[in-house]
Amino acid sequence: GAFCRMYSGQRIVLGEQVLTYQDLAYYFNAKKNVSLTQVYLSIDNDDEVQLEKVRTRESVLEVKFGLKVQVRALKAVDALLNGVALRAGTVAEASLDDRIVFHNDSELPLGDLRRRARALGGRFQLKAYKSSYLVSNNPSLLDVDDILLSPGTSGEVLLKILCNYEAKIGKLEVIQADRPILVGDVAVRGTQELRDGDSIRIDTGQVLRCNFSERIIEEERNIISSLELRDVSHRFRRSESSLDGISFHVSRGEMVCVMGASGCGKSTLMRAIAGQLQPGQGEILLNGQSLYTQLDELKRFISYIPQDDAFDEHLTIEENLEFAAAIRSPHLSSRDRTRRIEGKLVELGLSERRDSVVGSPVQKRLSGGERKRLNIGLDMISSADVFLFDEPTSGLSSKDSEHVIDIIRSMAHNKIVLVTIHQPNSKLFQMFSKALLLDKGGKLVFYGTPSEMLGYFAAAEHEQHFGTELGGCPACGTTRPEFIFDVLETPLRDLSGDIIYEENSRAQFVPARRFSPDYWRDKYESFRLLQDMRQVSLRKTPPNTPPPAPAAPPVTAKIRWRDEWTQLRTLLRRTFLSKLRNRGNIVLTALVPPLLALLVGWALYFTDDASGEYDFASAFHIPTYIFIALLVALFLALMNSVDDIIRDRVLLNRERNLDVRLPYYILSKFSTLTLFTAIQCALFVLVGNHILEIRGMFWPYFFFMVITAASGTCLGLVISSIVSDSKTAANFVPLVLIPQLIFGGALIKYEEMNRDLDLKYTFSSWFKRHPEIPSKNRD
Repeated sequence: GAFCRMYSGQRIVLGEQVLTYQDLAYYFNAKKNVSLTQVYLSIDNDDEVQLEKVRTRESVLEVKFGLKVQVRALKAVDALLNGVALRAGTVAEASLDDRIVFHNDSELPLGDLRRRARALGGRFQLKAYKSSYLVSNNPSLLDVDDILLSPGTSGEVLLKILCNYEAKIGKLEVIQADRPILVGDVAVRGTQELRDGDSIRIDTGQVLRCNFSERIIEEERNIISSLELRDVSHRFRRSESSLDGISFHVSRGEMVCVMGASGCGKSTLMRAIAGQLQPGQGEILLNGQSLYTQLDELKRFISYIPQDDAFDEHLTIEENLEFAAAIRSPHLSSRDRTRRIEGKLVELGLSERRDSVVGSPVQKRLSGGERKRLNIGLDMISSADVFLFDEPTSGLSSKDSEHVIDIIRSMAHNKIVLVTIHQPNSKLFQMFSKALLLDKGGKLVFYGTPSEMLGYFAAAEHEQHFGTELGGCPACGTTRPEFIFDVLETPLRDLSGDIIYEENSRAQFVPARRFSPDYWRDKYESFRLLQDMRQVSLRKTPPNTPPPAPAAPPVTAKIRWRDEWTQLRTLLRRTFLSKLRNRGNIVLTALVPPLLALLVGWALYFTDDASGEYDFASAFHIPTYIFIALLVALFLALMNSVDDIIRDRVLLNRERNLDVRLPYYILSKFSTLTLFTAIQCALFVLVGNHILEIRGMFWPYFFFMVITAASGTCLGLVISSIVSDSKTAANFVPLVLIPQLIFGGALIKYEEMNRDLDLKYTFSSWFKRHPEIPSKNRD
């Protein structure tokens, strides 16, 4: 019962062993026989292993993943597993930490094999005794021999498939689904007849194919299972190289720590992978497909979480999560989104603070750790397959940093996760499955597991001091990642032992390094060449088969109007609530227009010296009042909107890969700002007309002020989208207002202005002063 109450992402620590929620779920599902994965391996002449779901003539090994890994040799293989030779008919059991060692000392880790096998999807053999199967991605809803789907992005799904083996047909019943389930091109709401060979589309990139003649239901997965960089280089204008020939490969389920000193290209690397900065050279591949040649199709699978907090400071924690879930997963029902948010609040440790307004970094209402956890949690509900975290632990205590990395780690069991950390402590370092180290100039100087990195630099230090390689256990007694940087930046000393200093590009004197970044890059290239010779190459498809296309929506996909409406409604609500929660904005909205109307009305309240009374019939300042009212409407609209997009820029940068419709965002801003400005115009007209005794003209005056305010809002949003900071945007306001004041015709009459402003007059005057020009043209 205690295990059942665990939330996804939590873990149990038993001594030095860690049991995650996924480990426990896998264990109990294997006991229930609903999550067994089985694959077949074949080996070609180049010693490359091909991974297949179906046994063929070339298959040499059968691998079953249950409570233990069972390997059965179908043919004789020149390989060992735990010291057992894999001859024909041999059956060996192992754990996920074991490896198959081939004749040339190349190795195939079983843990990596299971991760790649699960990315292919399941293959379920239908039993003769059973004709009704439940299909779900929630294992608690299934019984023995039911069909457990791989984790997807479609929310909770529960289907029932009824099989008629003799007639080779079936029937699909949709019990629960948050988005339409398709059989062919038909959306199924209740029941649907199935023919042999029909496909059931659960989600984008997740399909069940029914083969009733062979009594097989096969799950086809088409998700991002690999990220690869090939010789990626980038150089900013008039500066040193920021990335220099970066090449590495990350598989689904791995969490990579990107390390390096400040200015070594960590953030540039993350932006390049996120699709926000195209490198000058090299390729970034997702599932073998180039990211920047198919950016529109692939960018939605990548989620970039910036270092700065990217959420609305005027909303509560729960509201931020609610709007993030609606934008990232508009297909989910409100009930399913609420359930997900509840789980994420508990997982993030923010359940008790759910109603707290986030606040700004200056006016803190949340601790630094709570803000970081919220910043991470906004993307945990998304459908991305690649998560990029830029410095998520900066400015946090060691305990908060562990909590944040632990939350990120819970996402990595079925995702590709990269995290940049300047210099993690030992405990954080060991939480990662792999580590990538960058040196100055964006040079890759190591990529491998944390223990391999420690052993590599321990051996390098021993070689520096004694000139020989270190035997035995290189990393024994070395657990501090700081040790790596000590070796990497070993200072250069003179004959007396004093450190030699040199001047850097900023005219600062820093210790000169004994070994340059090029030395460490070349040393790692040699090390990687030896490692690649030992590590077996694993293919998931036959040699002549192209890599699977990314999970892009089909070309003929129709617009989901419900999803479109959900996104528009969410943006409208978020913008309106953010504006409403800004107390300073509300106070100014309510007080500034009446005060301006009082000032204008008092200044234009003309009284005759003889009678001493104000008479509207003889008031000659009414046209001036109308002109000033329009200027006030324009001014209020500009001040309301001129920095609105600037304040959202970090949030927009975060959501640029989520297919957020730009027209929806602009419409939400325009409508909300126009609404608040309309209220201000109404207050101004009510007070100003009352003082000047203008009766029966409220609606005409209000209409023209709102029209002017709407144009001012548009101008303000244009300025806010062009400039980069609020101060620059505020300087544009006089540039817009003063020409309106001058050319409006109230201060200076049109007929008294410079006549050169009339284009027709300018040309006629110029030709009068140069009478010879027309005659030359005639000649």
